[in-house]
Amino acid sequence: MRTIKRLRAANGVIWLVIIFLGCAITLSQVILDRDKSALIFAFLSVCGWTFWYCFSTWLFGMRRHVARFMQRPIADLTFVDKHISMNRLADVVRAMQEHCEESPSQPLLAMAAGFDLKSLRVSNPTIDDVAWRTVDIDGGKLINIPENAVFFLHIGDQKCIVKATFENNAFDEEEEYSNRKVNPLQLCADTIEQANSLMQWLLARSSQASIFRGHAVQVHAPFGSKSTTVRIVDRPTATRGELVLPDEVLSLAETLLLTRAKHRHRLAGFGHSSRLGLLFYGPPGTGKTLVTKYLLSKLVDHTVIVPTDLEPETLRECFRLAAYLEPTVVIVEDVDLLATNRTQANGRLEGLQELMNEMDGLSSSSDTMVILSTNRPDVLEPALASRPGRVSQAIEFPLPDQQARLRLLELFLTPAHAKELAAGDASELVHSAALDLSSWAARTDRASPAFLQELCKRALLLACNETDSDAIVVTDQIMREAIHQLVVTGGKLNTNVLGFPDAESVGT
Repeated sequence: MRTIKRLRAANGVIWLVIIFLGCAITLSQVILDRDKSALIFAFLSVCGWTFWYCFSTWLFGMRRHVARFMQRPIADLTFVDKHISMNRLADVVRAMQEHCEESPSQPLLAMAAGFDLKSLRVSNPTIDDVAWRTVDIDGGKLINIPENAVFFLHIGDQKCIVKATFENNAFDEEEEYSNRKVNPLQLCADTIEQANSLMQWLLARSSQASIFRGHAVQVHAPFGSKSTTVRIVDRPTATRGELVLPDEVLSLAETLLLTRAKHRHRLAGFGHSSRLGLLFYGPPGTGKTLVTKYLLSKLVDHTVIVPTDLEPETLRECFRLAAYLEPTVVIVEDVDLLATNRTQANGRLEGLQELMNEMDGLSSSSDTMVILSTNRPDVLEPALASRPGRVSQAIEFPLPDQQARLRLLELFLTPAHAKELAAGDASELVHSAALDLSSWAARTDRASPAFLQELCKRALLLACNETDSDAIVVTDQIMREAIHQLVVTGGKLNTNVLGFPDAESVGT
């Protein structure tokens, strides 16, 4: 094989040498006025060119490799193809690469551009060099994907030849993959039954080899496009120590997701799947997103799917990926923007209908959990929020009580290196001798955790501005200045955004 590769690389030089020698000999005979000899040499030159053309076409062509591998004439083989999305095709290629590493296979070949497997019936495409694309799938974890390879596979006692063709700018960006179904996957086998069976095997295997499996992905539809793009992003993370919630709220969320995921195989033994629809609701900034991040950080074997918009095509692709990559978790935040009551004028009926259809379409054996969140449960579409088949449990995230607000203030004013210490350790609270946290916990009634976090951050910023030393001192006066900026200078809009009732409640 190495010798043939060297000959193929030198094919152009061989052609030039043959042509040069033939022309030189013929021209010399003409100059010497030997017309008969010139004619003979001209004839021999043409024969040499013809012979080398036929021999090099056979030697460097794909037909002989296919016929030798399949052990039957090309005309007797069956060819099938399937047009699939770009991200699915990349998964199929990865699956074939893994299979080649696990079982005997011959060296990877590539077919010249512009040819497909069916063209072998009437032509002999030249073997080309394999073109590799390096893809970053996880912030520095690189994989190589061949874009024009022809795979010769042994699958059990069967053999097949597969070619995957990436078309239309296969990878627009290294981390993005389109779902536009214009990329042909071609397979060659002995019979149509074998071809269909092997195609199904490849598509099933591609799910396990997917570049998205186990990651967090965002799905979005470019403006004006009917296709969607999938991008791998950093997986959301949070620790339990960051959560200050009523015990029953956090315990219920952990039981419904973490315990269900842990015992999903045992549930399957009783005929139950881990399919679940959860609705997190409560005022803005009460920890719905943070709890979601914490739960996802524990579900390390689940693929996380997040739509970046609520267009019907985006939602459709999210649930298609969810079924393809099970076990999965689909996150739809601010679902009230989509699922407002359909009697209201601003309801987005197409997106709403798509979301309900997709949630209904999850099979009884589905291993997909859907987490919806909203700040406005009162305007949710009853068909979405009230039907058990769509939402199995709603969990309210209330505003923190005074004791919880005290814990939050201590958490947000504790240096990062001291987070692991017991909450409320006065020696680590930014030298807070001049700060009465209990008083501030009482004065911030009905404040959300998001508001308290911003209040502490603003106070720390003001304290840093007063000294260049490492000792940061937050006092009551600094807290008063920080809360004045937030609720008085910022006005009603700022307090609404951060989750705080009004300035009168803190006496500013």
